[in-house]
Amino acid sequence: MKRTRILAIAFVAILATLAIASDDSEKEMVDGTAAFVNGETLTVSDVMINAVFMLRDPQWVGDRDPDEALRAAYKESLEQLIDQKLIIAQYQRGDARFPPWIVDKRISEIVDSRFDGDRSKLLRELSQQHITFEHWRSRIENQIIVMAMRQNYIDANVHINPAAIQEFYEKNPNHFQAQPEMDISMFHVAQREGDDPEALTQLVNIAVNRLKEGEDFGAVGREYDKTLRNDGAWGWINPEESLRDDLVTLLDGMDVGAVEPLRTDTGYFVVKKNAERPGGTKKFEDVRSNIENFLFEQEAQRLYQEWIAKLRRDTKVKVFDTFPK
Repeated sequence: MKRTRILAIAFVAILATLAIASDDSEKEMVDGTAAFVNGETLTVSDVMINAVFMLRDPQWVGDRDPDEALRAAYKESLEQLIDQKLIIAQYQRGDARFPPWIVDKRISEIVDSRFDGDRSKLLRELSQQHITFEHWRSRIENQIIVMAMRQNYIDANVHINPAAIQEFYEKNPNHFQAQPEMDISMFHVAQREGDDPEALTQLVNIAVNRLKEGEDFGAVGREYDKTLRNDGAWGWINPEESLRDDLVTLLDGMDVGAVEPLRTDTGYFVVKKNAERPGGTKKFEDVRSNIENFLFEQEAQRLYQEWIAKLRRDTKVKVFDTFPK
C-alpha cells in the first residue's frame, strides 16, 4: 500500500511536468528545466521518469514516507542523469560506437526475464507509466554506454595489492567473527487433548531408541509428525537466534550424533545434533575473496568520484531548484 501511494504521487508529478506542446522550446517552458549540462537541457520530466524506476524498488524506498521518498528519488535521479550526460559526452567525443544490436540484445534479455518473452507486456507497462518505448530504449542504451565507459575508465584500472587484503584482515578482526552454529534435525510429537501422558512418553522413547539404533531420522519423524518438512533437517543454524531457550539448553548439553527428547506443554520435540562448529575468527582463506571484492568496490568508487569530479570541472553544469510542488 505504501509503495503504491509513493508511485501514485510520482505519476502525478510526472503528469504535472509533461509537456503538452511538441515544439522543443515550448516543451521546456511547460515542462521545466532541471539542469543545463554543457548547454544541453535536462528536463524535470526526464528526472521524474528516472525516479520512478527507483521508487519501484522496495529496498530503496525503505522506511521513507511517500513525500520523502519522492524527493530523495528526484535528487538522486538528477545527480545520476547529470553524471550520465557527462559520461555519454565523453563517449561521443571518442571514435568507438556500439552497434544497435547490442541494445536490441539487452532489450530481448529484459523481455525474456521480466515479461515472459512477451514484448506486449513491456509495452503495456511503459504505457501505464506514461513512458514511450523510444525513451525507454534510449535509457537502456545510455546504461550500456555508462557501464562500458566505467569498465574502461574505472574497473580496468583498479588493482588490489595482496598485502592490502592481508592488512585489512588483520586490522579488522571484528568483521570476521563467526557465530557458533549447529546442524540439527528435529520433529514434534504433539500431545492432543485426552492423550495419556505416560503413553505419549513411552511412544517418544521408542522413537528415540529407534533413532539411536541408526534408523533414518526423516523416516521415523514422518511417522510421528505429519507436517514434517525436509525430513526434519534444519541445516546450519545459530540455536540462540533460531530456537526457544529450553531447546538451546538441551542442545548445549548434547554430544554430536546424540538424539534427545524435550518435553513441553504441547508434547515432545525429538532433536538430533548432527554437527557443530564453534564461533571465532574466520580463517583468512575463507574470507579473502570477500575482502578483495570489498576493497575493489571501495577503490572503484573512489576512482569513479575522481573521474566524475574532473568531468564536472571541465563541463558547465547548472542545476535549478525545480522539484515539482
